[in-house]
Amino acid sequence: MFNTRLILPPDMKLGEVKINLWQGKVLVNASSRQRYSRCPLCKKKSKSIHSYYHRQLADLPVSNYQVKINLRSRRFICRNHICARKIFTERFCSELGTYSRRLQRSRDLLTKIGLELGGVKTAMISRWVGSSVSAATVIRMIKSLPVVDSIICSGIIGVDDWALKKGRTYGTILVDLHQNRVIDLWEGRSAEALEAWLKQHPEVHTVARDRASAYALGIRKGAPQATQVADRFHLLVNLREALDRAMQRQSETIKKCFVAFHDKQNARNQSIPVNHETATGKRMQTENSELFTGNVSPRRQFKFEQTKKLYAQGHSINAIAAHLKSNRKSIRRYIHLDVLPGRNTPTISEHSTNFDRFIPYIQQNYGPQTTYKQLLADMIAQGFNGKYTSFCERMNRLVAQNLVGQPLDKPQALARQQTWSSTKLAFIALTDTSLLPAKDLEFFTFLCQHSAPIQKAAELAQQFKALLGKQHHGSFDEWLESASHPDSLLKTFAKGIMNDHQAVEQAINSDISSGKVEGHINKLKTIKRSMYGRAGIDLLTKMLLAKNR
Repeated sequence: MFNTRLILPPDMKLGEVKINLWQGKVLVNASSRQRYSRCPLCKKKSKSIHSYYHRQLADLPVSNYQVKINLRSRRFICRNHICARKIFTERFCSELGTYSRRLQRSRDLLTKIGLELGGVKTAMISRWVGSSVSAATVIRMIKSLPVVDSIICSGIIGVDDWALKKGRTYGTILVDLHQNRVIDLWEGRSAEALEAWLKQHPEVHTVARDRASAYALGIRKGAPQATQVADRFHLLVNLREALDRAMQRQSETIKKCFVAFHDKQNARNQSIPVNHETATGKRMQTENSELFTGNVSPRRQFKFEQTKKLYAQGHSINAIAAHLKSNRKSIRRYIHLDVLPGRNTPTISEHSTNFDRFIPYIQQNYGPQTTYKQLLADMIAQGFNGKYTSFCERMNRLVAQNLVGQPLDKPQALARQQTWSSTKLAFIALTDTSLLPAKDLEFFTFLCQHSAPIQKAAELAQQFKALLGKQHHGSFDEWLESASHPDSLLKTFAKGIMNDHQAVEQAINSDISSGKVEGHINKLKTIKRSMYGRAGIDLLTKMLLAKNR
């Protein structure tokens, strides 16, 4: 039924082979026909057979049939009198290792799948393809992979820390920035571990890192010849944190600016006439009820007007829908409408209550000092059969048609005063003015006009950001001198920059960054989460490094 050469490895020297199909499995019975075997200890040949035994082996599936091999093997006697091994088992080709219960090609395939999917999913898929294996076996296969240390060709590496258990246990990852692959991974983030690794790799000449002092110390001790490059992203994060602390120290000034800014806003709003009938949100209804369109949101009105305009210019319905991010059905309906109808709430039926009988009573007794609830209580006592909702619906229509007196004037609701936290102000100070919302830009401009230290700190922050982006033509040392001024809110940040002057200067002048390192950390986190956070450092190392080999 099956060709033996298509099932068994060609370099295995086997005698009589019998193949049977039983219960969805291909059963292969074979025996060894090797003339001799070598002792694994002294490497001497031996032809002296001690005994026979059977090995149960798994192999790759054939036509979706699971393959099981029953191999009759032998034990040999070592005739070397000075050898400590007296009896040894028969050795085969590279496809069948010692103590192995699976051929190497099957093991390699399952290991590759395990590196991509993990143990549980690989075990599940293996049952579907006819090569059943347990999740624990897949994990053991991955852990047994030999990971040979890479030779760093470029000498440019990046180092950063990552959380094995956030807030408790951390590790260190090393990435070759030229080849864009992980070269090592270990638990801990001490300077000693990095120093020891760098001493074993003298070819390293450039190291990109974050602002961690432990890594800086480890690089100085382990590779004093290497150039350190601070990561630009972490520098901006440190700058934003420094601005946040500076804003917190200026909290009293900022609070006073809050009050002054909102007083200015309120004074400006009071000078603008308000249409009270529109501001209260009442429905405007004309004498002819057919012209009533109800409430229309500004967003819907904008889309309606844009649809009319674009359609008049000759654009298709599909193009208009894609441009306005609306569905084609709405666009087609807008095209055929002259007036955009409002989304009215369902009206109460005219004849569901005896409201009409009380209209003369309402016109006589409803006034500015009367509330709906007071009037409803009097009407219920006289036989009104409606509920509060239907009553309010009919009353609103009467008021809108000016058929009854105006309701009790309610005091104008107090406008909610917007405030800005120190963190928000720090982000505003670092953001380009063209990208800021109008309200944020208006307040921050007002704040800078009333606080010279904050204005100076914002200017210094923008200058440092431009230096990192190579968009500022000024000198880094000049910026340090300005930021280190005793009155500067960023003098503490400038002091830290001066202590790491060389690495920060390299960050400004070179194109090297830790972006690739952060990308591999995200990849590492993805692998960690796909294994439900249960993978240890040894398994994570194999899962990450083995893929790069």
